[in-house]
Amino acid sequence: MKFEPRPADHSVNVTARHPLADATILVLGLGGVLLLVTIVLAFFADALVARISVKTEMRWFGGMSLPTVVDEFETTSTSEEQALSDLLERLTQHWESDYTFRMRISDSAAPNALAFPGGLIVVTRGLLDNVESENELAFVLAHELGHFRNRDHLRGLGRGAAVSLVVGAMTSGGSGGFGFGVADIALRGFGREQETDADVFALSMVYAEYGHVGESWRFFERIQSAYGDGNAVLNYLETHPLPSSRIDDLKRLARERDWPTEGTLVPWNPGSDTPQD
Repeated sequence: MKFEPRPADHSVNVTARHPLADATILVLGLGGVLLLVTIVLAFFADALVARISVKTEMRWFGGMSLPTVVDEFETTSTSEEQALSDLLERLTQHWESDYTFRMRISDSAAPNALAFPGGLIVVTRGLLDNVESENELAFVLAHELGHFRNRDHLRGLGRGAAVSLVVGAMTSGGSGGFGFGVADIALRGFGREQETDADVFALSMVYAEYGHVGESWRFFERIQSAYGDGNAVLNYLETHPLPSSRIDDLKRLARERDWPTEGTLVPWNPGSDTPQD
């Protein structure tokens, strides 16, 4: 009998599903793996970064200049900058810390204040033009100090580095290192809980400095009423969530701690110590 081979079955190892369905499953599976890897890396990065001592942080980032991500910030050295540094120094007297803080003023018209690793705090011209008393400016600065106290900036850096590592591996085959810079990560802002904790710390420092917390939240009320949904307030909200309940939360905290909400105010006028009622 002559052997006659059967034609090859081309359906072998081919699923009955549509190729697009297989591709979708593959993409979703890969995305799930990358998400899991990112979460694990972020968890360990967060735990590791939080253990970095202040002295080590200062050594690594203490000499950092204003980063390229905020290169629209043209810093100046003025008497106002010195007055800001003096105010910051007075506030830090109420908190034992190994940080050596540096103040910089930006020419940006958008009201903002930012904390960078290594003790750098940047406030914008737009913010200084919108404060009417040293008391409300003190709260803004103390809020940034609160992020340093809670190491929020480093935690964000650790999480951002983990994400950047995964993004960099996906987009450049692992070359080029991180997908984002230190400043870019710092500018992404903090979560609601971190903002609330920084607010609590800030209000306590304002009370310790002035003996009352009057006008602490006036800056927030002013930018909300003055700008509404304008670009300036949106710029501030990008890095500082400002829910409508935030001012109410501050007032409630003052009542709970029995901190006076009225008292002598110091006008923000560098070189003048004349108080106002």
